[in-house]
Parts: sequence; C-alpha cells; structure tokens
Amino acid sequence: NPVSARAFGVIFFAFFASSSLWSNLGLWLDARFSWGPKEVGLLMAFTGVAAAASQGAIAGYSVRRLGAGGTIVVGALLASICYAAMAISPTALVASVLLCAGVVGNALWQPAATAIVSRATHPDRQGAVLGAASASGSLARVAGPIVGGVLFSSVGPWAPLVSAGLWMLPAAWLGWRASQALRGGRDPA
Repeated sequence: NPVSARAFGVIFFAFFASSSLWSNLGLWLDARFSWGPKEVGLLMAFTGVAAAASQGAIAGYSVRRLGAGGTIVVGALLASICYAAMAISPTALVASVLLCAGVVGNALWQPAATAIVSRATHPDRQGAVLGAASASGSLARVAGPIVGGVLFSSVGPWAPLVSAGLWMLPAAWLGWRASQALRGGRDPA
C-alpha cells in the first residue's frame, strides 16, 4: 500500500545514507585527521552508547510529541545536517560530536518508520511486511557502501559524507508523506 511503500523508502534511503558513511568512516578519519584503529574504535563505541541511550530515552518521547512522521523528519534532517557538516569539520572533536548527533537522528527515525509500517499493515500480514521492510534496509546496506566507496576513491574522502547527508533528505520527505497518508485514514492492506 502507499503508506508502506513510502515507509520502505524511508528505510532504504536512510540506511543507504548511513551505510555509505559508516563503511568509509575509518578511511575518512584517517585521511582527514590521521586517526588509527584505536581512535576509530573508541568513537564507534561512543556512538553505540549514544544510539542506545537516545533510542531508549528520546525516540518514544519524540513520537508522542511530534508523531511518527515528525520524528522521522527531525531524525533524518538531524542526520542529514550532521553528516554533511562532518565533511568540513575543522577538528576531530567537532567531527565526533557531529557523528554522535547524526546517530541520535538515526535513533529517532528508525523506530518511527517501523511503527508506520506496522500501523499501515493488517495484523495478519505484519510479519511478512515487516520482513520486507527489513529487506529494504538490507538492500540499502549492500548498495550504500559500494556507492560510498566509489565516491571516496573517485571524488574525494569527503564525498561519502556529503552524499550521506543528501540521501537522508528523501527519507525525511517520504517519512512525512507516509505519516500524512496514514493519518488520511487509509485502511491497512
């Protein structure tokens, strides 16, 4: 149905963007700030804690205050701005803060998009449709690193970051459209 299709688009574009960035993050941190495995690993550990804490503490509150569509828009736009801004960050500290803020954005949109898929689907079909939504994310996590790697090697180390920021924009738009269609009273299919 149109609601689920838009939510699948959110999942695809947002995971495509983030996987494009994450697959090149260590290379970019090395090229830009001469970071090695120890610094990259510590940053990844910190972003994992930030993601878990924000998904547990902020995502539910955001959905209650802004609705699922508003939460997707805020999360995707936050990630978009942070990812693109990382490309011009003057220091590793600024880049790390931006990455953590982008991770918070991801922690917001993910449960909201899944909730829209669930609400737009008849209870008898939820397992299959949620599985298809997960497959959309999996496909994006295959394609994103390929595109990010090509951008990194052919355009420049900054290109996957800017690209990730740009790919989050259709995710934000589709999230808003999905929530509007769901609110419009379409019956679950």
